Amino acid sequence: MMKRQLVRYISWLITTPIMLSLAACSMPEMLVRQSSLPTGAVIQEYEFSLHQTSTHTFDRIDLASIIAYQQRPKQVDTLLLVFDAEGLKDHVYRGIAADVYGRELIRRFHQTLPTENNFLGETLQTVGIRAGSIRSAANSRRYDISFNESALDRNVGLATLSGSSLAKAIDELSEYSLQRQGKQAVVLVTSWDRIDQLTENAVMRLRQRHESSKGIAVEDRTGSSWAGRLQPGFCFHAIGIGNSHSRERLYTPESCGSYWAGDAIMQPSEMAEFILSVLYGPPNDSDNDGIPNYLDLCPDTPPGRMVTSRGCLRFPQPDDAAGSKK
Repeated sequence: MMKRQLVRYISWLITTPIMLSLAACSMPEMLVRQSSLPTGAVIQEYEFSLHQTSTHTFDRIDLASIIAYQQRPKQVDTLLLVFDAEGLKDHVYRGIAADVYGRELIRRFHQTLPTENNFLGETLQTVGIRAGSIRSAANSRRYDISFNESALDRNVGLATLSGSSLAKAIDELSEYSLQRQGKQAVVLVTSWDRIDQLTENAVMRLRQRHESSKGIAVEDRTGSSWAGRLQPGFCFHAIGIGNSHSRERLYTPESCGSYWAGDAIMQPSEMAEFILSVLYGPPNDSDNDGIPNYLDLCPDTPPGRMVTSRGCLRFPQPDDAAGSKK
């Protein structure tokens, strides 16, 4: 009898902790209480206090040597740089006039852009009161960095756009840019609050005009084809002075373009990367193996084969060329 009771007691000692642990697992999980957030969330600008002292110095990167070394092809024929001076003149950023800050951004753009760039085009500027229509420069005018810098400094000699509204300026730019040939890139330096619904519609019209400059006409003859002119390769890029990335609504999946915060490209490496992404294509890859030529140790690998990070066959076969086995 005593032996049986001892066995029961030992069994109780063993099973009780197990049952208690299982019961604990089945209990509702404790909730962590947090203080409620205040109503009306406010989006603050990024803190750039460390960056602020460095915006006054600029050691340009030799982009020409990088382009030559990486064998980057030019992907734009015409560059139109639009400085929205009228839209920036009443703004202050970092304690200075926003148009001065925007002018410094353009100066750094020109310092980084290779001198022998072979682009066509010019710099345009918005003004408050403009007499007459926009002047028409010859299509063959090369984008002359020295000329455009001097014209901006002296505020003379530039093609001008109406600055009463950014939408009107872009409508004028639409007519002007259609006179240019080949692939085009428009780079707009402005304030984000200038890009409203009217501006958004103007950018859309600008893109549509480049897709078909002649438009669709109703003709008497049936079966005639639409004679609209295709203008491939038109890209619209906008830079907003400040550190806020905004106005992504200008982006559409089928359009070409990008939108940048001014602070994000003020430093030498970021400015160089901006120019590469806007005006130049990716490095050449002659054998299309995913490894650019300047990194490819085996430049003639057969198509469709797996390669290493150095561009050589990962699994070479006996009949492969000797240069592809490395």
